[in-house]
Amino acid sequence: MLLVEQGLLLCDGHFFPEAALAIVGRRIAVPEELQVVSFANAGHELFSPFPLSTLVIDPDQVADAAAALLLQVMRGEVPIPSHVLAPCTWGRAGPAG
Repeated sequence: MLLVEQGLLLCDGHFFPEAALAIVGRRIAVPEELQVVSFANAGHELFSPFPLSTLVIDPDQVADAAAALLLQVMRGEVPIPSHVLAPCTWGRAGPAG
């Protein structure tokens, strides 16, 4: 099991390219010195120059859940539960080899 004291969670994949450039530019060893996790939409996985954990979310499933919740509200129903969990999967990205 890999235990790393430093981690970086990028909650928006749009920040990943700049963060990756900074990590490579500072010669930070990933995952030995820094564990990196980012989000990615299904079908649009990130290219990474180092090992990367990704939380892959299917936008269609999120849209379906949001539409169902909106229809309940429009009908005057109280959505139960008030929180909806959208399915996601763990992915891995990194240099080939």
